[in-house]
Amino acid sequence: AGVMTTSVQRASISTLSAGSPSDCEFSFNVNSVGATSANVTVTPSDDAYYYYWMLYRADATESDVKSDIERVIDELYWGDWEEFRYGELSRGTSSGTVDYLAPETEYKVAAVIIDENTGEYLTEVIFSDVFKTKAMTYANIQLAAKIGKYYDGDELAAAVEDTYDQYKGYAYLPVSLMIDGDYAEYYYTIFAYEDGMDDVSIYPDSYLYSSLVRYGVYYMTEVNFRADWDTPLLLAAVAIDHNGNY
Repeated sequence: AGVMTTSVQRASISTLSAGSPSDCEFSFNVNSVGATSANVTVTPSDDAYYYYWMLYRADATESDVKSDIERVIDELYWGDWEEFRYGELSRGTSSGTVDYLAPETEYKVAAVIIDENTGEYLTEVIFSDVFKTKAMTYANIQLAAKIGKYYDGDELAAAVEDTYDQYKGYAYLPVSLMIDGDYAEYYYTIFAYEDGMDDVSIYPDSYLYSSLVRYGVYYMTEVNFRADWDTPLLLAAVAIDHNGNY
């Protein structure tokens, strides 16, 4: 056992050279379009190149797409091109579900070939045909979140020993939730406000749904948050019925 019985057989082959990036064409398949999500499959005609794809509003331009790519690199990958390349670039056919879309809104897919070593754009941005998301079916639930009088966390900690220490340096912010309807779940929390957060065309409800489900309070209708001083805040809440409607 383990004894070689033949010599190593060798043969030389040559792979075909890649075509020009500018000759690469993209086909786009968008299906399972809902109110806040869509499934996308992108297929290039030449598998030799890496590319980036994403959904954008129907009026997005090539400049908008490239600016968004730079934003993704800077904000999500801390300016690290290698991490962006590993996490975001595709090669060959690529499929995925894109969430956080706005209902009854037109979108299109964008794809662009990028040099995987230098980050240079090797082609213009290619766009798909425009499609439109469906209307949202909302749950029949009435929901209201209320912020009560807030207090100085330092003063509370000083007044009651070992009870409010976690609020030192913060505002003590009582929040209550009122729900009317046949709900299955609810979530609410406060966010540090960012420009446009109260504009659904910039921050669709679906964007907040995910954050609320992941980070929101779900186990009691009254809770005391701690909040940074001199900071704009957004209080958001959502309830979900037994059919999964928000």
